[in-house]
This record gives sequence, C-alpha cells and structure tokens, in this order.
Amino acid sequence: MKKTLLPLIALICLNVSAQKTTATFEDLLAQKDTFLNGITTAPIPRVFKIDSNRVVFNADFDTSDGGYWRGGFAVSSMTDTMDASFANLYSSANGKGANNSQVYLVGNDGDKNPVLETLPTVGSTMASILSLYVSNTTYAYHAMKEGNRFSTKFSSRNKDSFVLWIFAENANNDSMRVDLADFTHSDTTKNFILDSWVKVSIPFPATRLRFKLVSSDNGSFGINTPAFFAIDNIELEYRTSIEYIPNSSFSLYPNPANNIISIDYTGEIIQFLVYDINGKLILQKKASQTKSIDVSKLDRGVYLFEMITSDNKRGVQRFIKE
Repeated sequence: MKKTLLPLIALICLNVSAQKTTATFEDLLAQKDTFLNGITTAPIPRVFKIDSNRVVFNADFDTSDGGYWRGGFAVSSMTDTMDASFANLYSSANGKGANNSQVYLVGNDGDKNPVLETLPTVGSTMASILSLYVSNTTYAYHAMKEGNRFSTKFSSRNKDSFVLWIFAENANNDSMRVDLADFTHSDTTKNFILDSWVKVSIPFPATRLRFKLVSSDNGSFGINTPAFFAIDNIELEYRTSIEYIPNSSFSLYPNPANNIISIDYTGEIIQFLVYDINGKLILQKKASQTKSIDVSKLDRGVYLFEMITSDNKRGVQRFIKE
C-alpha cells in the first residue's frame, strides 16, 4: 500500500538574498538501465566523489573478494521492478526517478552511513538543502513484501517498520525520520510499504546530511532488511545573509504542551512555523506581540518549531504536543 503525503512546503526565508536550484542527477547518466557505483575509479580505495549541480557524494567500491559496492551512493537509471534478488540492487521500487525522471541515487547503508553535502557558489555563505524525494529500492521493497532467505515478510502481527533517519551535521544535531514501511498501526488499512516517491522537506538548516536505516527485522549481524533506499531531486537554496540561533539562546514553554506554546526570546519574531516529524509544514502564522502560538488542534506527538526573526535569523527546536 502506498503512503500518501500532502505536498510539503519548503522553509520560508524573508528578506534574504537567495537562489534555488535542484540536483536531478540527469547529467550523470545518459542511458537507461545503467549505474555508477565507483567501480571505474582509481586508485584504491576507489572512492568516487561525484558533483551534480553542487551536491557532492561518494560511491565507495571495494576491490577485494571480486569487488563489491561497499557504501555511499550509486547513480542509477535501472528500471527493473520485478527482480527481487540481490542482483537487482540499483532499481527504485517503481523503476524510475522522482516525477518520472530517468536518473536517481541509491543509498547503501552497509559499511557506514552515506552522506550528502552541498558546495557554496561564489559569493554565497550557505547552500542549504530544502527538500528531497525518497523511495524504497526494488530489492528492499520485495524483501519486506514477500520475505526472502535473509529477511522476514513484514506483518501487522510483528508491528514491523523500516525507517530512514536523516541527520544534519549542524550545531543542533537535528534529525528527522521518513517511514519507508510501517505496519505498526492498529488500523491495518494504514499499513504500507512505500513503492512511490514522496517529497520530504528538511525543516532545519542543513548543508550536510547523513542517512541511517533502522528496521524492526534484525539479526546478530544487524538489520535483515536490505539496507538500501533511493533519493532524487534535491532542492537547494543558496543564501548570502542568514544566521541560525543556537538552542541555548531561546526556549519554548511549556514543553510538553497542551494548548499554547510561548517563546522566550529577547529579539523580535515575525513568523512561526510548525512541522511534523516527517518535515511536513502543518502550521504557519505571523508572530504576535505575545510571542505565543496555539497548538491545541495538533495531534499528540513530536513536532519541530521554527521562528524567523526581524533580523533574518532562524531558530529551530523540537516540542511535544500532549
């Protein structure tokens, strides 16, 4: 069952000189059913650093034991959605990229967590990642849907889940989760294994992202679910004048909260935004003189709060709605 998300809105930055661009990776492969995994690079350790529209990542190929893709990201235009075997590592679950494009990235969370980072343009002080598209791979999708010799078929009985955690290597060590499969709902109609692309907004400042997969199906050597995922269409924003406020300089109270959250900050705030844990913008309003926001209509759970100040600064913190 597909998981459906409402369109996600990128973070809004007021009165800041900015330019947006999207890394689609179409410049890296010209033909269908091909891939780049670092095998053609030299010398050893054969780490293939790839730059596509200012997004940089590694493809790490190990030449031992006949050679294998050890980690990082591979560039792919593979289209096979039926082969559920280990031989089909590089296909997305629907055999294409986001928005029906041809080329996308496949992440390998095997040897170590794969990392993406941005490069600033001339005159820019920050190249922040605003959003990206996420999907399963064919191999992981079928392993969860049907099971195989290494993995257990996902079920409601076992409350199975497959989660992609995204970590920002910034001052606040921000993180968020994206559910690639979720069988934890009491209402079984809500259970799903993702087989399409969903857009995920990144609700915190991020020039470098690290990805980690977590599964409910684990063994003595780690997770049994194939540790692969797909991403595409990374949206970037280059800014020339912005500053992020450390968490120690402002606070939210009460936290946890039932109805009203107040913000303790000495400067002038002009806008509040609230995101769910998957990065979807669900609440947005202009700041009032009381520096508070009504969260009474939100469901119980963990949320991300963002404020934008009159001097073009941003602050982001988590809060719990009870």
